[in-house]
Amino acid sequence: MVGWQSLVVAVVATASCACTLTGGQDDASPPVEQSTTDPTPEAITGGAGTGAQVGENGSDDAASPSGADPNGDLFALLGAEDQIVVQTREGDLSILTFGGQTPVDGGVNASQPVFSGDGTRLVWTAPDPGSAAGTVVIADVDDDGSTAVTATISTPLVSFYNAWAPGSRDRLAVLGTTRSGVGLAVVDVTEGTAELADVGTPYFFVWDRDGSGLVGHVAASLRTFDFEARTGLDLFDVNPSFRTPAVLSDRSTAFVAADNLLPFAGRNALIRLDAGPDGLVGATATGVARFEGTGTFTLSPDEQMLAVVVEGSLETAPIFSASTHAAGFQADDGLDRGLHLIHLETGEIRQVVDAPVRAAFWSPDGQFVLSLGFAGRVDGITWVIWQVHDREGRPVTQTDPFAVSREFGTSYLPFYDQYAQSTLLWSPDGTRFVFPGMSEEGDTGIWVHQLPSGNAGPRTAKVADGVIAFWSPG
Repeated sequence: MVGWQSLVVAVVATASCACTLTGGQDDASPPVEQSTTDPTPEAITGGAGTGAQVGENGSDDAASPSGADPNGDLFALLGAEDQIVVQTREGDLSILTFGGQTPVDGGVNASQPVFSGDGTRLVWTAPDPGSAAGTVVIADVDDDGSTAVTATISTPLVSFYNAWAPGSRDRLAVLGTTRSGVGLAVVDVTEGTAELADVGTPYFFVWDRDGSGLVGHVAASLRTFDFEARTGLDLFDVNPSFRTPAVLSDRSTAFVAADNLLPFAGRNALIRLDAGPDGLVGATATGVARFEGTGTFTLSPDEQMLAVVVEGSLETAPIFSASTHAAGFQADDGLDRGLHLIHLETGEIRQVVDAPVRAAFWSPDGQFVLSLGFAGRVDGITWVIWQVHDREGRPVTQTDPFAVSREFGTSYLPFYDQYAQSTLLWSPDGTRFVFPGMSEEGDTGIWVHQLPSGNAGPRTAKVADGVIAFWSPG
């Protein structure tokens, strides 16, 4: 991901904390359910169909309760239809199911693995070290996790981001570095072609729901791009420190960040653009909130809620009380560091986390939001905690402290709002999420956290070795 990081402006590469919104948690909120991290988490070893556990003494014949399935945590945490793509530090890919791990056909020296929307295909980047061009590899994924390469397509750039078009398993867009800046190429799997379509720095985008175009933050503008006409139109000046626009699927509304032109605290502003007769061209702009630092926005899948993370260093994003800055766009509109939820119909803004937050991901049904906060320890390791809140802002569960993998922390988290468009940490049913990291006991690998349900409390368990993992949406 070096190409993206080097071109996206220094403020993105240095963003490491976040800011919060008005108000605190309701005193009547239920207590957060702390997960239990298995002190000797099971790990999957071997190839396809294996599920050997590592026991307390490090042996492969670890004891599980009498009568329990030998695959242990996999059968407890994964269902028959669940699939997770896992990447090792060496770039080896595998598909994890409740039956174990299956190596991905041709998945070596790979990066940026992404499932299609129906989960039946997987794409990844396979760069050619001797060329400025790159390669994407597409494989079909069977129900049992086995794969078969169906296409290897040369691209005019080395892709550091892959995103399937909505509802498609034959078309995707990729981003990579060109001589003129960040380039966007469109890959046609059926035709076996990849054509450069647009260039700009930075380049962040959201697919149109029919796959005919996109809405993006390109250079210093909100841009629409029509792939058939091969034309782009810059609509609105935006702040270069913000990344991916939040856009309703019918293009009726978009959220961006721009300079705050009002004489009140907060150098940046969250702007709502409502389309007119000509769409987003000439849209009506309304200020929603002000903030310091970098603001990032992710839309809930039902398009009723907007999650806002305000990032920035402790030096560049001073905390201020929203209640003392009531003048401006609306009452109590100043956003401090942290995570905030905005109800799009009512305009209500709710504080969810009042401490630094690094990223936020909606569950597929939009009922929960997963955020990554800091554990506040000073020992040379950046310890983080995954937290889950419901859409009303009530805490649901959180993990023990973890340190995320270097690959996830440097290549994905700085651009989490873009990856939220194409990858899933959440299981399709919204009951679990997956992440790569190291526990306090020093166990590294891929972990699954299960939310509390009924009489069962939350649980976190290691399920594989690796540094990157994403759930299949299929």
